[in-house]
Amino acid sequence: MLEKLYEEHKDSFSKSDYKIMDHLMKNQRNLPYLTTESLVDSLGLSSSTVSRFWEKIGFQNMKDFKDFVRLAEQSSPSARTSFALKRWQAEESHLKNIKSQYEDHIMHTLDKLEPEVLHQAVHTILTAKHLYFFATDAAIGLADILTYRCRRLGLTFTPIATGSGIYETMTNLGSRDLVIMFSYSRLLSEVQILLRHAKKVHYKTILFTDLLASPEITRADILLYSYRGEPNEYHSMVAPMTVVDLLIMKLTEECPDAVKRAEYLEQLRENYSNFIKR
Repeated sequence: MLEKLYEEHKDSFSKSDYKIMDHLMKNQRNLPYLTTESLVDSLGLSSSTVSRFWEKIGFQNMKDFKDFVRLAEQSSPSARTSFALKRWQAEESHLKNIKSQYEDHIMHTLDKLEPEVLHQAVHTILTAKHLYFFATDAAIGLADILTYRCRRLGLTFTPIATGSGIYETMTNLGSRDLVIMFSYSRLLSEVQILLRHAKKVHYKTILFTDLLASPEITRADILLYSYRGEPNEYHSMVAPMTVVDLLIMKLTEECPDAVKRAEYLEQLRENYSNFIKR
């Protein structure tokens, strides 16, 4: 529903419009409870900007949009009932609340993750000539886990530096290569450069992100989305890690000599166990 509206009207969007649409697409279950005030508070936009957005996507106002959403969802009463129960259910403890929140993040993520996209990502990784990755801040942990597990499959990655150091690696990128990028909350300048350069050099790109509506993300060959909560909430890495784990498991399934490599790893550990205990 929202995906279709996005495709129809994205060419006329401003940066603020992309922020609003991205928020709506991430929070489709909450649309019946949407208010102008909540959008203004969550996104830091003016009420007039929000009002103009509805006209851009073909509605008179927010009420008109919500009526459209209500009619579109009439065929799925179970989803609305489930959400209402979660919304009003008393929280027994802080830990239970966190568990519920993380489950919700993962469900949001899996709702957007098509199995075919994961299969394409696996195929692209396994057939690339050279593998590169770019990650900063908290996403470095995700990249470390992915590259660590991939080494067991004989897949080695070259890291791409931040800032002007990015250009040193870009001189080596070729048409048969793959660049995996991690960029959450916003698209970093380096990621935008790598995505634009890919169209000139023709290397493949995989983007891990929590963005759904952005003029730049469409440049990526494969988009691996994960939901991390509202803009003003603590942004957990539970859902992004789930996507990384799914990719690792699929890679292991598809890698032709994964079992042999695992056996060889165990043999090496045993052979040199006198030097390094495990």
